[in-house]
Amino acid sequence: MKNYKIHTRYLTPFIFVLIFLLSVSGFSDEHENRTGVVFFLPERVIDSYFPWGKMYLIPDDPIFASNIKRAEEFERKNDFRQASRYYFLAYKKVQNTPKAPYILFKQSTMLEDTNQSIKGLTEILEVYPNFPLIDAVRFELAKIYFILKKNGNASRLLEEIEKNEKDAYPIFTPYVYTFLGAISYKVKDFEKAARYYVLSNEMLASGDPAADRVSIVNNYFELSRVLAQSNDRENAEDLLKRLLGSAQSDILKQEALLQLGFLYKTKGDIEGAYAAFNSIVQGYPGTLFAVKAGKGIEELGVRNEDAVPAPIEGIFDRAVLDGTYTVGEKEETRDEEAKEVREGSQSTRKGFAVQLGSFSNEKNADKLVSVLILKGFEAYSKSASIEGALVIRVRVGTVSSREYAEELNKALKNIGYQGFIVEEK
Repeated sequence: MKNYKIHTRYLTPFIFVLIFLLSVSGFSDEHENRTGVVFFLPERVIDSYFPWGKMYLIPDDPIFASNIKRAEEFERKNDFRQASRYYFLAYKKVQNTPKAPYILFKQSTMLEDTNQSIKGLTEILEVYPNFPLIDAVRFELAKIYFILKKNGNASRLLEEIEKNEKDAYPIFTPYVYTFLGAISYKVKDFEKAARYYVLSNEMLASGDPAADRVSIVNNYFELSRVLAQSNDRENAEDLLKRLLGSAQSDILKQEALLQLGFLYKTKGDIEGAYAAFNSIVQGYPGTLFAVKAGKGIEELGVRNEDAVPAPIEGIFDRAVLDGTYTVGEKEETRDEEAKEVREGSQSTRKGFAVQLGSFSNEKNADKLVSVLILKGFEAYSKSASIEGALVIRVRVGTVSSREYAEELNKALKNIGYQGFIVEEK
């Protein structure tokens, strides 16, 4: 039986959007597993094997040059079936040589037949164990097994990556922990799931938390779900309020409110649940979250004209952005600090970015940031005063070099966004 499989180069942003949208839900068994951004890897990790830039190179060889050229032509046309065919022809010409696994890796991730993808990736693991990108192969194979609900197979591959990186720079390990957290949640081992999400954020916090903010915040959303399922509802509520108060986009604010609504409903707090759901319905009409929130209100049996909901107040906490939050910690952060982070003006944000627009209306800027985040980009806004007028700039990045920024700009242009490169100092 053939199982349709999206080409891996585009799998990361696609799976992020798809799973995020399909899983906007509460804490009940009916809507059990959010699995948020299990597959969301930052650009620098993807660059180790399928980049926007040119780090992923199949070694040159006249023996297969014409096949590779044809494959790349079909790839640019999104004809992955034909591209895969020509990559396979190139692979057969250099099979059992050091160049072979590079081609087989690329070809295996483009197949429509999931079983054939598994066969190709497994062949790399067995025949080419010294392949430099071996952990990337394991991660890709683990994703397929997870989609097929073969959690044991996925876990074993992820644990091999963790073991392999113990004495090296941990490129994949933080995201392996997130992945293992999702698997543990799925099998209802909530204690282990919580431990993995915390481990992931500890590692991300020790690196460049500004660059990994999407992953860090996602881990905390998952941790709040684990806490709720473990009946630690007080700390689940506290964490969700901190995520609500620290959110840098409307999408994240809505998710925090929706999860709070379902949490209050589970606790029997009808007034709190209505307040959370109503905040979404009134504040973000027409969104997928608003549809879910509207259904939540219907299930509560509350009539709008009889309800006077109290506002749901968020708590800004830099720790949930930097990965240093500890469950049960009650410290709050100053409003000025909240403003600094929301505007993306952290001193840690340096390098090159792509600017996509300037706005005088903060809501319009935040909407674009939200859409870009859902598409898998590290988007942020930055405010400036020009001749006394407030200007809010929306940017994507940052990346370490202008060359990367140029490739990032091309990727954005390919999906309809026009931008230009700026340097953050």
